[in-house]
Parts: sequence; C-alpha cells; structure tokens
Amino acid sequence: MKYTSCSIALIILAISMPRTLHGQSAKPLVELPLDFEKNLPVASIHVNGSPQLFILDSAAASCVMDDAAAAQVGLTASVRALSSGSGGMVTVGLARGTRLQLSGLEIGVENVVLTSLAGLGFQKAVHGIIGFPLFGKYVVEIDYPGKAVRIFTPGTFQAPQGAEIIPLWMTDGPTARGQLKLAGQEAIEADFQLDTGSSHVLTVCKPFVDRHQLLKKVAGLRAERTSGLGGTSPDMVGRIESVTLGSNCIRNPEVRFSTHAAGTLSTPRFGANLGNAFLNTWIVIFDIPGSRLMLRR
Repeated sequence: MKYTSCSIALIILAISMPRTLHGQSAKPLVELPLDFEKNLPVASIHVNGSPQLFILDSAAASCVMDDAAAAQVGLTASVRALSSGSGGMVTVGLARGTRLQLSGLEIGVENVVLTSLAGLGFQKAVHGIIGFPLFGKYVVEIDYPGKAVRIFTPGTFQAPQGAEIIPLWMTDGPTARGQLKLAGQEAIEADFQLDTGSSHVLTVCKPFVDRHQLLKKVAGLRAERTSGLGGTSPDMVGRIESVTLGSNCIRNPEVRFSTHAAGTLSTPRFGANLGNAFLNTWIVIFDIPGSRLMLRR
C-alpha cells in the first residue's frame, strides 16, 4: 500500500536558499529547515505554544491535526462535521480558538480539523497538515534541494531572476495547465492541481480517466490501493511517455489513474493531481495571492 495524498479539500456539512534567488530586496518573513516524510515536506509549527510537525500541503483546504496529538495540547472538538479526503468522506471534529505560529509568524485559522492520521502510515511522528491558511495568505517557497521553506509577503514579492512563471488559479487547490502524453498518442492538456501533500508524480482524476479512455490506452497497468484521509482508494498504475508543466518535463514516469468514484480524486474540477515526485527537483514558489507559480532549478 502506498501513500498518495493527505490533501483534504474540506467540505463542511455542519452537523452541529540560494541567496541569489531573491535579489537584494526580498527577505523572508520566516525561513525554516524542512524534513521529509514519505516524500512530503514537513516543518515545525507551534500549536498553542507546543512544537508539532506539520506537512506543508498546498492542496489542503484547511489545517488538520491528529486528534491524539491535539488532545495533548488541549484542543477539543466543539462541533462535528464531514470532510472529504482522497479516500472519501470522514467525520471530523472542529476545534476553535487555536493559535498557530510558524517560527513566530501567526497563521490565522478559524477552525482546526481533528481526525486520526494513524491510517496514513507515517514512519515518524506527524502531528498535522497545514494548507490554505498558509499558502493562501503568503508567498511560500519550498526549496526541495536546499531542504528549506521560506515565507514572504505577497504583493511586493519579485519573481527570482531566471525563474519560470506559470499562471496559477484556484479550483479545490492551486491549479496550472499541463500536459500528459501517452506512448504513440498526441499530448493531452489537463488542469493539474499542485499538491505538495502527494508523494507521486501524477494521479489522474477518475472523470478525466473516463473521458479520455486512458485505461484502454496504457499498457501494463496494475491495480493498487492508496491511503489518504477518508480511507484507501483504488488506482491503476502504469508508465506513460511524459508529464509536462511549463517547460519542465519528466519522461517515462509512473502515473496513477484513479478508479475511485468518491473522494477528492473523483472531481471534474481539475484533471489530475501533480505531486512531489514531479516538483522535488526544483525550488517551487507558490504565490496564490498573485496567481502565479514560479519554478527554478
């Protein structure tokens, strides 16, 4: 069983550095070292003053915390709700009045989602997931080669010299136009959700798979199940000729084709989920307020 994504496009149905990268003027509000767990970027975030390890997940709609870890820092659910993850729907708790800090930087969040992360099979202690409350407010640079994360003020942030700028918009998460190409076929354009909470190259959503009849066009597919919030989901896995975003291309990647009729990968709002196995050779800058993605080797 392989872990695909912890992204949680939250649906609440209320039941109750390289120094030369930035030029001389841009200084980060915060710079922190990154660790990686199952190819997912992890950083320390203080929750009510207590340091906790959080996955930096660009496609997560909210902030999630493991319920057992939350109880240790005094968080309790004030209301219950339903949330949708890649595995399907799950009942969660919502905790209010939580204080989140990233190296002293306050991250405003109305509710923290409480649920068990035990089913995701992490090898080290991972206490939570942070998504849109961070990525939606700031410019977030994930320096995969340098193992660092840097947070900048949006609006005045200047694109680094030599960086490729790609238009970005929001669907469930930050989304950009890319291409996938099957052997012997014309390239197919697709809207890629950019998901640092996914360990894979690309997971194609079921409606896109069905519309383009991809399971009939890829040879040597094998069935697997992947774990995410809400449980496991079925995939077919096989190699295609290439995946491209901007001028950046990975050839002969292993791609996952979702066959799950529930959960976040059953959406028609974007075509596929682009993950860390594509992104992790670059310095990746998410500027959601400025509607742009920046990539630099």
